[in-house]
Amino acid sequence: MKSLKHSGILRNRPGVTPLLVVALATLLLFSTPVAAQAPTGGSGGSSADYLTILENLWNVVYDTLQYVGLAALGVGAILYFTARNNSNRAETGMKVLIGGGALTVFYFGMAAIIAVLEFIATP
Repeated sequence: MKSLKHSGILRNRPGVTPLLVVALATLLLFSTPVAAQAPTGGSGGSSADYLTILENLWNVVYDTLQYVGLAALGVGAILYFTARNNSNRAETGMKVLIGGGALTVFYFGMAAIIAVLEFIATP
């Protein structure tokens, strides 16, 4: 029985080791100056810190829903309309299209719910 090295499967592929070395060097290059900084502020854990964290989390989730939903709509439409006689591809395209539509609807619905909650919570 031949090993994978001699069978030609792994012959013309880049190794994992150089990629790991580059990733580790990049991580060390970018994380060292940040880790060496002294802590600043010292607000004692005020609620403004938590509100900032929640606002950043909201922005990440909201933008992710927007862009992933629109990308899924586009990819699903392309898959569906270019399927021709391939029913599996058409089915996959329709599923991705429906998923993208659901993400987009959830994006707008989530914005409306948060707007109502902010209206209720603001004095």
